[in-house]
Amino acid sequence: MNVWKRLISYFPTQLPVGMTEFNEFANDIVELTGPIADKESLIWVASNEIMRMPPGQNRVSKNTFVKLLRKYAANQIAAAKVLEIREAQEAKKKAASEAAQLEQAAVTTAETPASEQKA
Repeated sequence: MNVWKRLISYFPTQLPVGMTEFNEFANDIVELTGPIADKESLIWVASNEIMRMPPGQNRVSKNTFVKLLRKYAANQIAAAKVLEIREAQEAKKKAASEAAQLEQAAVTTAETPASEQKA
């Protein structure tokens, strides 16, 4: 990574208005962000962020996009971890419930007199 490119990424630049300009802008953001996702996904998110900006905002630093992309990647990982923990807790709860049902069934069978069990 070019140190100069990293340094100037902190200063606001005009948003791209042509496809060539946009491709250069997007490629710079992808390069600055690093290998956290595939190029197409990073450009897609950056494009959406441009569209979400307020109408009067036509200058933004590329580093702003880098921070957003890294934050969104962290959110995605955190959400996956939360889901993983929730599923593990639900599995434990289900296993405990099934064990309690089996224990209850065993107790019920043991309490039933032998004459009723044959019938």
